[in-house]
Amino acid sequence: MLPRPARSAIALINGWQFMRRHTRSCAIAIVAFLAAGCAGSGTGGGKAPKPMQPLLEGVRLTGNRICGSIASTAGASTFTFPCPPLPTREPSGWLMTPSYVPSVLSPQRLHANRTAVINVSGPPMTELDVELVRAEGQLNLPLVQVEPNAVGAPGEVSVSRQVAVTAIDDGRKKTWLIEVNVSSCADSRQIQLFNRSNGRETRSNPLSVYLVRDPGAEICVGQSGPNPAARAGVGEPINPRPEGGCPGGGTGKLFQVCESCASLHPQQLSFYSAGTYCSWEEVLAVYGYTGTGVIKPQICKLTQTSSKEACEGK
Repeated sequence: MLPRPARSAIALINGWQFMRRHTRSCAIAIVAFLAAGCAGSGTGGGKAPKPMQPLLEGVRLTGNRICGSIASTAGASTFTFPCPPLPTREPSGWLMTPSYVPSVLSPQRLHANRTAVINVSGPPMTELDVELVRAEGQLNLPLVQVEPNAVGAPGEVSVSRQVAVTAIDDGRKKTWLIEVNVSSCADSRQIQLFNRSNGRETRSNPLSVYLVRDPGAEICVGQSGPNPAARAGVGEPINPRPEGGCPGGGTGKLFQVCESCASLHPQQLSFYSAGTYCSWEEVLAVYGYTGTGVIKPQICKLTQTSSKEACEGK
């Protein structure tokens, strides 16, 4: 028989080994329990929130909501909207009018009415897909979501394939503000919005928002297309800015401009636009190239051009 001190030492070692084995098992059990608890504490007992068709809260634009019917370009088709109360999940139409609106910074200056902000909401912890509807038989065009304050963004939605998006999630619902830049020569742009579970492919039914322009209010300069007004040659704007408004009561003139904010300014990433302004200095101010603290000239380049093709190379 071992002496008492030896037996005590062996018992102590066996007890320590027993505690180490069982402590490890307890730790594993505790971690598994906590993991299961965390997984079960989320919405739907561990499942991602179910996507729900986005709810239209409103649209901010210069113009008005369409309640009834309005003809598209050259009367080729008619848009009809029932106009239910907001918020709604029904398709809705919004008229961008008039053609020109005062500048926020300089009300005496006018620029084309091109911007609309769509306000939608959905379940918390979900995402939003934004797509541009194209001609019948063609797939929707997914739109890239950029920061609202990004330089030069968003570009015209069908050309740049961009929208500027701000998202706010308060834990009860998530709200998105989608800024859309619509060509002054487009009679309509149909935007579809899909709610999607975070990190999942499953999406809701789409919410459709139509941004519409009266054909008589389109501003088309030297572009081709189905719109008869678009047959005007370069330098012959349709619906030019109203007379006057320039220093001394003078009339503005057409400026066709080419803007690039990409590194090294490749032609394929340049964007064309045109408008009537009093001077090149006014063009620079409207496009954000002059003023206190501006940084756009350090990143982008704005030049005059002879046509859309000369600018974008298309």
